[in-house]
Amino acid sequence: MNERLKAARMKNGWSQEDAADAAQISPRTYQRWESGETHPNFESRRLLRKAFGATDEELGLLFPGIAVAAMSEVTRLDLSPDELVALCELIRAGSTMALFDPAKRKTLEKLAMTLGITVTGPHLLDPEPWERLALITVKPGTINDTTIQHFDSLLRTCRALSNGSELDVAARLLGTILPRLHEAALYQPAVAGLAAQAIQLQSILIAHNLHIDSKITLCQAAIEYAKLSSDPNLIASGLLQLSVAYHYAQKPEKALKTHQEALYYIGQVSPLVQSHIYTESAATLAQFARKKEAECYIDLAHEAFPAYPEQDPCFVFEDHGSYNLALYHGIMRLHLQQPHAAWDAFEPSKRSPNIPERFRLEIRNHQGRAAVMRNDLDQYVACLEDGLAGAVVIQSKKRFDEAVTIFRTLPSAWYREVQIQRIVEQYSLPTG
Repeated sequence: MNERLKAARMKNGWSQEDAADAAQISPRTYQRWESGETHPNFESRRLLRKAFGATDEELGLLFPGIAVAAMSEVTRLDLSPDELVALCELIRAGSTMALFDPAKRKTLEKLAMTLGITVTGPHLLDPEPWERLALITVKPGTINDTTIQHFDSLLRTCRALSNGSELDVAARLLGTILPRLHEAALYQPAVAGLAAQAIQLQSILIAHNLHIDSKITLCQAAIEYAKLSSDPNLIASGLLQLSVAYHYAQKPEKALKTHQEALYYIGQVSPLVQSHIYTESAATLAQFARKKEAECYIDLAHEAFPAYPEQDPCFVFEDHGSYNLALYHGIMRLHLQQPHAAWDAFEPSKRSPNIPERFRLEIRNHQGRAAVMRNDLDQYVACLEDGLAGAVVIQSKKRFDEAVTIFRTLPSAWYREVQIQRIVEQYSLPTG
């Protein structure tokens, strides 16, 4: 049920038929929107805004279905222009937190400290671009290159935070940016592209809290925004994130179908995105025992991977690097029941510069799986300890859950080993 849409209708004293008539749609279509059965597309949301004289946020249209609840789980930093200036000054010169209410201070202090390390632009939190973004609905020309660059810089900061151990801080900052981009996305393709990137990143972060259904919904929304931007790289990237979500949800058939959709764009995307498509397609095909196709695609993935990925036009938003190539190559070998080859495939990730911690831990978890299949207790224990400790540090329930899921597959005799019992006691792991 979309409670905000219903409340707006009741405030106007309308029946559902009245609301449908005002929005120039059929009563049945409106009923399905208000009940939450379906979600209006971009043009339909425009009609609803016009009919009710309200914003998407006021009508509960910011994100489809479960994604509304997903966003509410992240504490947003709803900053006024004055607060933005104060935070900017805090970052640059260590000024006072006096303008912020106590509920915000702890998060802002942590955010400011982190941004002070990662942000290079002196006016990153300048309120003017936020004001320009807010005016786009009445004055589309207010968005200029400086505004686009401003929000692109903010998204880069979010990615930098998410690639370290600050997933929670990244989610909080992103929760401030994303609703502002949503309203403006209809009016300029470049803003729609930023919104697509932001939602993709949000889907990554929310999965670390095990909200997998929410990740699926967010990925679907990201693809919708990407199509509005007319950027095939963003569309393909969104499809790849959706396929990951389907894998997390134990829906490999849907993941395979989604990869096939991504392959449609292979001739329209950058080399880095091409490599990403081939990489994940290889792992999915291996899951269906399509060995020859999987090996063909992993070879194509290595061939397409650029010598200097940081020079690829999609490097700033594409969640792919040599570490991801190693990850999915290893997963492909695991699906093909080749644990020794899988271990070897994972190893190059150790040489990857600036590997995001969330990726490093995922690789360690899967290396643990390979060690179990190789009957190598010592290697498994090393992977398990690293995976669990790292998951706790970055506060990733997803990485912790991965490690525990593999732990449940151990040979029964291993649970009696001293080094395993020590880890069980330390992390209260299930052994039944």
